Amino acid sequence: MERYSKDELSFVKEVPDQIEIECPVCLHIFTDPHQVSCCGRNFCQSCIERIKASNGSCPMCKEERYQFFEDKNISRIINGLQVYCTNKAKGCQWKGDLKYLPTHLSKEMREGDCQFEKVKCRYDKCRIRNQRQHLNIHEKAVCDQRPYSCEHCYAEVCSKYPTKCPNSCASSVMPRDSVPDHLTQCPLEPVDCVFSWAGCNDKPLRKDVQVHTADTKHMTLLAVACGQLKKENEQIKEKMTKEIEKLKEENEKTKERTLSYLGVINYDSHPILPVTVSRHGDVVHFYTEVGGHHMSAAFLEPKLYLAFHVGKFDRFSAFSCPKILAVKAPSKLQDDRLISLHIVNVIEINITLTSSNEVTVTLQKSYFDMRPLLPFFKVPIV
Repeated sequence: MERYSKDELSFVKEVPDQIEIECPVCLHIFTDPHQVSCCGRNFCQSCIERIKASNGSCPMCKEERYQFFEDKNISRIINGLQVYCTNKAKGCQWKGDLKYLPTHLSKEMREGDCQFEKVKCRYDKCRIRNQRQHLNIHEKAVCDQRPYSCEHCYAEVCSKYPTKCPNSCASSVMPRDSVPDHLTQCPLEPVDCVFSWAGCNDKPLRKDVQVHTADTKHMTLLAVACGQLKKENEQIKEKMTKEIEKLKEENEKTKERTLSYLGVINYDSHPILPVTVSRHGDVVHFYTEVGGHHMSAAFLEPKLYLAFHVGKFDRFSAFSCPKILAVKAPSKLQDDRLISLHIVNVIEINITLTSSNEVTVTLQKSYFDMRPLLPFFKVPIV
């Protein structure tokens, strides 16, 4: 549906001040007016839907929770407003209900009721817009882009035919094939607003772009657009998080299948993290993950010791056992429980016991982030 600003229209009768006909968001006359439940104000349907979709608050009262519904009364009032044709100053005598104005103008169509409306020439490369009443004359006798048999070369279209800027700017006559390049710099060429992505449909002349861009109405459009972008960004993040989790699960399953095919899926009855190590319990052997490193853990007061062992899956690892706290094993480590398998490296961790009660430490997989570039290997104690 066509949008009109109040300044574009000429009303047969002045609109009473108490009748609200302009949308506070787009500043155009309402199209499909909808009323909000919070403050009772009206907005264009497309404007309030865009704000609601971005979880935005009401632009007028800032209420965050509200509904909106069609205001048929305002719609009926606006459609029934008597207006003159927007081409009245050019000579058109039409007047009628606002709802019939788009049909009368028939913009962008060759045929239509208003003979003073400017429309595009039938030839694609022609940028000149003429009133309907002059269109046939232009196309048959004036248009620089019309098919014409040159009396010298007999070509239908002469690329060097001298022509003027279709916007009637101050530039001199130019060859026909130079017109497209000229239009990229022409100060009178209509261009898209830099905020078109945010919902501004205006097409200011290139020379007026800075003035148009400074219009404060763009702040409202930006607020709505940024809210929508924020919502879309959160949806993308949520989707990517789910995809990452799905890929992790598929990767674990693929790793298990690969190791199974290679005949090394046996873990020697050792569990995979997480495991629990008790203060007075035995040494706990475990694997850090499926196809991961073989380790063991034990309390030898007042310290917790973690040891790397030569495991079944070392040859499949992307890197060798990390170089961690390479200490000489103290005498306490000469315990058959802890060195029942060959120990590669040992970590010792001081633990402060706050009571004589049983102390347990749960080792989680996240503790064993064995990146090869890390110079030290840290294990939190909880």
